[in-house]
Amino acid sequence: MFNALTFDRNITKKEGDKHCRRIFYAGSDFIADDTVENFLLVSPTFEGKVQGNVYVESLSLSDKLLDELINNYLEGKSKIILNLSSTLDEVGSFDKKYGYSPVFFAEKLGLLEGAYVAGATYVDKDDLDIIKQNNAEIIITPSLTLGDGLGIPPIRMMETLGIKTHLGTGLSEYNPNANLLFERDLIRFAASGYLCIKDALSDDFLRKLLSYH
Repeated sequence: MFNALTFDRNITKKEGDKHCRRIFYAGSDFIADDTVENFLLVSPTFEGKVQGNVYVESLSLSDKLLDELINNYLEGKSKIILNLSSTLDEVGSFDKKYGYSPVFFAEKLGLLEGAYVAGATYVDKDDLDIIKQNNAEIIITPSLTLGDGLGIPPIRMMETLGIKTHLGTGLSEYNPNANLLFERDLIRFAASGYLCIKDALSDDFLRKLLSYH
């Protein structure tokens, strides 16, 4: 299985890790483990050198930091996870400031091509079309978005549009054992409950959420 996003520094000690062949960890430190791919966590208050794989907490960054991110990614030697459209406030702020969504802003910067998009709770079909056109993939963390009261992404639309989507366990606060099957069941039931449709997501889609594909 593939844990596409965790912020848990102790992930390799968790029960769920035993079933994962690949883990994306985002943090300020480094986990030395063959199954873990490390991503430097870059926030608006980040100080330091941007290099290697990067998890971007928000694109509301200084021009200098944005330039560093762009230069680092366009070198083509690293991966990037962009946390986009996680809240309505974020979407409203970008619309007011730039006249378009965080997803479109990421594309304008040249950061979306081949990227991973986390969050994506408040994306619409136009955003999803842009994500697919840029060969980007989505990472959802159901326990985190539900636990923080942010809601769920338009997961059925993601399936319908054929966008590659992965599961992450997010914070240990909501999923202390880093159990990906728990995340899968959460999004399965949440989607059915939200849409008022039994089995809103196909078994094949749910299976692919757990794999590195």
